[in-house]
Amino acid sequence: MLRSMAASLLVFVFTLPSQAQGILDRARQDAGRPSPATPNNKSDPGNSSQSASGPDSDDILEDFKGFFGMIGFGALASPFWLPPFLLHDPFPAPGKFSGYPYALPTSAYIQNSDFLEVSRAGPRPDLPTAGHAATPVVSDRDFFDPQRMKSWATRASFEAGTDFSGLTRIGGRFALDTEWRVGVTSSLDYYRERLPCGCVDRTVLGDINLTLRFAQAEWLQMYTGLGARGMFDGDRTRGGVNFQYGADFFPADPVVVSTLFEMGNLDRAFVTRVRGSVGIQLRHAELFAGYDWLRIGAADLHGPMVGLRLWF
Repeated sequence: MLRSMAASLLVFVFTLPSQAQGILDRARQDAGRPSPATPNNKSDPGNSSQSASGPDSDDILEDFKGFFGMIGFGALASPFWLPPFLLHDPFPAPGKFSGYPYALPTSAYIQNSDFLEVSRAGPRPDLPTAGHAATPVVSDRDFFDPQRMKSWATRASFEAGTDFSGLTRIGGRFALDTEWRVGVTSSLDYYRERLPCGCVDRTVLGDINLTLRFAQAEWLQMYTGLGARGMFDGDRTRGGVNFQYGADFFPADPVVVSTLFEMGNLDRAFVTRVRGSVGIQLRHAELFAGYDWLRIGAADLHGPMVGLRLWF
């Protein structure tokens, strides 16, 4: 079984695509490729031998397994519990948003809702202020004032990218976040590839996810999500699940840094995506540039990108 798994992994990593085949077509074939058969490696009860260790040693071994299993689980889960711990984020305390990043002189973008009551009720010794003045409460601002702290926030972006080898991409993304840390993200990408024969291949990729903002601070928001993805062609639609792990950083006015990791599948093809961007915030608009890398099976769809993101 181990030999079969190792052989399958080597074939997956090192198989070279045909030069006459397009990237989009390779992605489609990988998504429809049948999974390799796994040999039945059941053990024969008649060949099993009695363990030389006694009951006491078995109990000790099980204790060690449980101990190291807990350590391993904690390490695997650290991307989710470590950021709130380091940020002293009282999860699931709600948070409110300004109209766009750096709209407030006292907060980059997000503030815990408890902070917003300081200006109304005066200083409270149980709430750390981190050296900042209190932000005006929601009722103290006009609805269209960007300094009004809202219980919701939206982002919509439009971007274009290329691999400089005939593959181009036009994409759009949307995100809705709320005070209660739950939200929705969605993306849609149109790919166009010019093949050596002079013909053109096209496909559309999209996803929609339910998200949770598991860590927040004035200069950072981190979220994870789970949803569905699809590959839409004229003759066939392929589907699968999608997992997200992303963050937005607000290090200094007017810089915005965004990162995203995705993992999932399209039918039988394993899908991963890594993207990052650096932008300049100009009131509600952010001009950004970055890199987008998407792998479907053994096909890579990647390249630099530029775009415009609107914050509300």
